[in-house]
Amino acid sequence: MARGPPARWMRVIGNQPELQAYHALRGLLRPVVPPADRDRVATQVQRLSADQRSWLLQRTAQERGAGWLLEHRRQGLFQLEGPELAALQRAAATELRRTLEADALRRQLLPLLSGPVPQLLLLKGAATEQRVYPPGVMRPCIDVDALAIPGQLAAVLEALRDLGLRCIHRDASGRTEHYAHPAGGATLDLHLRLACPWRFPRYGTAQQLEAAAARLTLLADGSRVLCPSDATLQLLVHLTAGLGGDLRHLADAAQWLLVLPPDPNALASAAKELGLARAVAASCGWLADLEPAITQPLLQALGPRPLADTILDNLQHQQVVAHYLRHGPALAAPLNALSELLTVDFPRGALGLTAVTLASRWHRSR
Repeated sequence: MARGPPARWMRVIGNQPELQAYHALRGLLRPVVPPADRDRVATQVQRLSADQRSWLLQRTAQERGAGWLLEHRRQGLFQLEGPELAALQRAAATELRRTLEADALRRQLLPLLSGPVPQLLLLKGAATEQRVYPPGVMRPCIDVDALAIPGQLAAVLEALRDLGLRCIHRDASGRTEHYAHPAGGATLDLHLRLACPWRFPRYGTAQQLEAAAARLTLLADGSRVLCPSDATLQLLVHLTAGLGGDLRHLADAAQWLLVLPPDPNALASAAKELGLARAVAASCGWLADLEPAITQPLLQALGPRPLADTILDNLQHQQVVAHYLRHGPALAAPLNALSELLTVDFPRGALGLTAVTLASRWHRSR
């Protein structure tokens, strides 16, 4: 069973002074540190040197989790004073400002998220915060993610134009379009599918989205979101886009599994049917040390992993941790390629991914 990151790969990477800080950051960069983990995490932080604490603060600014760390400090998980505390407070102020900008955009979109005819579904950050984060705990956001309901795209695009939002980028896979006000502020990531159609051709089709739209859940503000079983799959598949690279996404998935634990057999069956078994297994490997009581039964329900997947998984852990220690959460192209090889719906997704990669290269060469 995959664990992430395994101790044997830590020896391969070497004894970088930042390695302890990586583990301390992964333990701390969570909305809530469970009581069972508090002593272990506090001990990890206490062992950090001044240089390691500085590194941890730099990574936190990149990850947008400074507010969480300030709350953990208030609760006594670690001590921090002087310039380091001031830097953490500045980072927290910046992420609060950007989160408020995202909240303002979400309120603008509320008629599309909660109107009598479903047009948009709220996804990921804001939807996860409202469903599984404790009251008073903020989930840092820089954008709003929403899924267009099949048959409503034309009405959605007209409404976005009326709100003054303009398309600033289209994903090469055709999965998302990004909208923003010309004056700036938060962006809307408009999802046209739940995942990349080339990597996961059986997932998020129009027929599946129509079925999902018949079993939606309503939030307190009236926004529509995916039901828990559909949302669990979507979060785990989204995590594969940068396995281990963005600790906020790991924190989201771990908090979700803790508060809304899925039925392992039902989730594994759905993952296999939709060509997501490899992606879910890879995500659970990264989450195994955060929520082992939930991920281990799910991995067992998915069944034995092929030897090639186990090798890719270990290589992925090794390379991601080494890259993260030196460069932060933005993964390099070779690591994204590893994620694709490890998670793609084989063989159909592999053929689609090859085709779109060759087409993109041909387009750039023209």
